[in-house]
Amino acid sequence: MIERLAIAFLSIGLCACDKKDAQPTASPVASQPAASQPAASQPTATAGVELMPGKSFGPLRLGMTKAEVDALSLLKVHPQYSGMTIPFTVHYDDTGKAKRIQMSLKHAMGDVKIGSLIIPTTATFESAKTLLGDCKDNPPAKGGTTSVCRGGAVSVSFGSGSPSEIWVELSG
Repeated sequence: MIERLAIAFLSIGLCACDKKDAQPTASPVASQPAASQPAASQPTATAGVELMPGKSFGPLRLGMTKAEVDALSLLKVHPQYSGMTIPFTVHYDDTGKAKRIQMSLKHAMGDVKIGSLIIPTTATFESAKTLLGDCKDNPPAKGGTTSVCRGGAVSVSFGSGSPSEIWVELSG
């Protein structure tokens, strides 16, 4: 029975290929204008990644569990630091809820948008601080340098191992 089904599908495919001027038909969804198609679940490079202080960073929300974050299939192991993930690194509290979300500008899906402010993926540590406008540098630490901005809701940092990789962080 299965063999007959496979032969039938193969025959249909071969018949369709024998037509000289056969063009693949577009699916009804593909033929609709782009505006009426559903939005992608992950931000694109042109769309930017929205950071909402005290709430969310892109598709990640403060308070999400590790299982909820993992279900998004968004995080990949950082190419240099096995303890970090890209484009986001999520830090959890003692109850297993996301308490800090960092995004590497180097591996970002798009520019960071905070309201009308845009931090481009090409921003340096200094230019990101200038754009945010109210940053206060913490003393340099063993792992890198952090500047706290927006009353502590947003931080900008870089690591001592890769000073050109800038991270923007949302804290709860």
